[in-house]
Amino acid sequence: MFRLLKNYHYLSLKSEADYADFFGSLKFYWSKGVGFLYRRKRRAPLRPLVIGGGQESNIRAGTENISGICRF
Repeated sequence: MFRLLKNYHYLSLKSEADYADFFGSLKFYWSKGVGFLYRRKRRAPLRPLVIGGGQESNIRAGTENISGICRF
């Protein structure tokens, strides 16, 4: 995996990541609490950490921060 969090302006999203990488909004100097996970479908099966709700194809439970996502 590579670290995009502090060098985002030098790299593209066509990554050489082995299977997944996480990008957080706080490292981009945006508001906290928003991020996204980049993964290759066939290499990284995901299981939910918290059970409940139907957000994100049953991967994440809870309510999304829509205003934070739009700013990100």
